Amino acid sequence: PLKVITAAGGLGKTSVAYEFATQLLDHPGAGIEKIVWLSGKKTTFSAILGKLVPTTRCDFLNVDDLLRNFLLEVGYNESELSTLSARDELIEFATEAFSIFSILLVIDDVDSLQKEEQNDLFSIISNIIITANVKNDNSRVLFTSRLELLTGADQRVQMDGFSKEDFNSYLDINVDYLIKDKSIKDRIIKNRDKIYDASVGSPIFITSIVRLISLGMDLYQAVKEWRGKSGEKIRSFAFEREISQLSYKQVEILYSIQLLSRARVEEIQDLFDLTSIEIEDELSALKNYHLYSVRGDPVKGTILEVPEPIRLMYDITKSKLSDVDRNQIERKCGRLQVNSKDPVREISLVISQTVHHWKEHNYEIADSYLTASIEEMGSIGEFYCMRARTRMHIPSAKAGDIDDDFQKAEKFGCSEFDLIKHWTIHKIKNSQWRMLKDMLNRKRKVVEKFPIFICCMLYCENMIAAKSEASKTPLEALDYYKTTISRGSEYVASGNAKGYVFHVRSLMLQAARAGIELIKLNREGFEIEIFDFVYLCFRGNVTNSDIIQAGLNGIMSWRASNARVPSSSLTEYDRKVNDIQRYLEGQERRRMILIKQCQKIREALR
Repeated sequence: PLKVITAAGGLGKTSVAYEFATQLLDHPGAGIEKIVWLSGKKTTFSAILGKLVPTTRCDFLNVDDLLRNFLLEVGYNESELSTLSARDELIEFATEAFSIFSILLVIDDVDSLQKEEQNDLFSIISNIIITANVKNDNSRVLFTSRLELLTGADQRVQMDGFSKEDFNSYLDINVDYLIKDKSIKDRIIKNRDKIYDASVGSPIFITSIVRLISLGMDLYQAVKEWRGKSGEKIRSFAFEREISQLSYKQVEILYSIQLLSRARVEEIQDLFDLTSIEIEDELSALKNYHLYSVRGDPVKGTILEVPEPIRLMYDITKSKLSDVDRNQIERKCGRLQVNSKDPVREISLVISQTVHHWKEHNYEIADSYLTASIEEMGSIGEFYCMRARTRMHIPSAKAGDIDDDFQKAEKFGCSEFDLIKHWTIHKIKNSQWRMLKDMLNRKRKVVEKFPIFICCMLYCENMIAAKSEASKTPLEALDYYKTTISRGSEYVASGNAKGYVFHVRSLMLQAARAGIELIKLNREGFEIEIFDFVYLCFRGNVTNSDIIQAGLNGIMSWRASNARVPSSSLTEYDRKVNDIQRYLEGQERRRMILIKQCQKIREALR
């Protein structure tokens, strides 16, 4: 029920949240009855005017402010709220409001608060909405924040700058609005890549650059000016808040990465003589504010990269350092840059260039480029994985060549998640179910950490069973259906299925129904086998009525046939049927309690 749009300053978090809320107002069929927008933003940067402007209102300066203003928006009056003195009472009222009404609460610009209070607010709102959702699961909360707060991966909506296609559309809108001269318009469109490189897709940066051109600057001069003095105000607006929250050591590290543009973690660690734990802590703080990105490297570790706008912010960072410390960092970084050619940086460049070809849909070029890089630089697992992924987009590529690349990626080492994800997609496309099963089993330690791969494994078991059934090997098929049910039950019980419990149970139910039909068609006279199979399903919590009915019909037919069986077997089957009966009686008791409760409510309403 709770999501956080998170990104660096100037990328349009507020605009995206606002558009989302507007679309909900236009199409209210999502179950939302009321939208409440509360913002902590005091000033914003107008790229059109080229300066900071005050916002029309600021709704909260602290947690209690936000809770009070929320309650006012949903119908509580000032006199009611004036009697609430403790935060616990505000929380109780807010929980009640979310329980009664289906509300979308948008909390914009959370990072206007101090860092400790941001996390406090996120924690309080999380508890409120989760508690309220027990009674009303339509209510939702959406945050916008430069920090990731205390979110899990499934709660974060990570925003980047515009993709090339969206950048082109947004640039055209700005040019049409701000530029009247056709020859200048044509020049901008012809050289749009220079604006893209300078802005890295930030909408506020794009508008700022086009504004400079509209004031009479040549395009090249405008980009140069924006990178210099003319861009200081907007860069300060976008990043000053983050830098003000950093420790002195973190500012030093940021400045060094800005100077280098791309650096290995080990280089920064040596630069400041830090331990592994210390460098992890300092980089973690910078990562929270999206001040650098990370690229995994298969040879020498992690590479830190700084986007162009953040690199240009070095003048703001620089002003926070003493002259002595700044000069020392500049000298050390200078020595690093004149060192011999670094293979890690070369690998990073290959990966970056390949991704660029992907974005342009130039897959044949990417294939040739990676092949040449492998010949030049040797067997690097990440290159083989990327080449396999590239060839999956080339119609003429052979499935065997793609498999060969994935096998080499596995042999020489690369990102396990990427390898499993894309190899799985490839094998599903080619219906290579047994080979997929072997690969997923080999990678089981990683597979069981990600519920989507667990679903793939269970789906694979079902598909192998279906193929075995088609090839007239019903006993083998039945074993695969049993495996789906037992494995699925284990994953649900262990908690590994996480948010995919419904999907896992659906695959188990599919296996259960297919298994019953298989026995009916291929094992005539073996009705007890249906019951045995259904009891396996029952123990795995596949308890749908049609499944249990099939099992009970099977054992009744078996008993009616007067088959001679040891009394011990009869006793064992009696125990199993008793297990099912006790479960069904428990279900009936719960239903009767609910029926009685309905009757009491109706009497009270009359």
